[in-house]
Amino acid sequence: MKRLFMLATVALSVFSGMAQSSDGPGAEGSLRLAIPDSSRLQIITTNDGSRNVGRIVVIGSDSIDFRTDMTTVRFPISGVVSITEVAANPRRSGKIGFENPNSTRLFFAPTGRMLKKGEGYFSDYYLFFPGFCYGLSDRVTVGAGMSLFPGMNVNEQLFFVTPKVGLMSSESVNVALGALVMRIPSDDGWDEDPKGAGILYGVATWGSAD
Repeated sequence: MKRLFMLATVALSVFSGMAQSSDGPGAEGSLRLAIPDSSRLQIITTNDGSRNVGRIVVIGSDSIDFRTDMTTVRFPISGVVSITEVAANPRRSGKIGFENPNSTRLFFAPTGRMLKKGEGYFSDYYLFFPGFCYGLSDRVTVGAGMSLFPGMNVNEQLFFVTPKVGLMSSESVNVALGALVMRIPSDDGWDEDPKGAGILYGVATWGSAD
């Protein structure tokens, strides 16, 4: 039991470190200078803290021309802190439409969409069930968590793992196979015949990421 708890603690620490170093959903690199196509918008953050939404139209040796809804602005490259690309959602009249950061799950149940390799998130269901998920690849996601019921020690908490494999992936149809496997302690704790339980499921999601 102690060994299992130590492994879970290390995994959470590693995941936390990766989350802090990640650019976050939609980030394309801190200074990826590129002229996007009409389906993408860019958010430029400058060293004075301002954020501008539009598209790069010209890339010079030391400056870029950035077209917004109102005008075209020239920014010195040295003054740009970050550039993030997001989808231009046509249902929002071409305005900024951030990609859905939770497309792989609903309030509780998973969707057919998968995390990309290196993506991950921390979740907390009903306060007492924290967990995390991480994309080992574009088609394989692993997750784990435990209960945190007040007044109970670690030996009396339950642990769960949530592997998920993508079977089909496209813009409009996504199909996945997954499992929720729990290890439940007996009334006398983990050292006295803990129980196992779980479900195997298939899920299909139709439509856009929104």
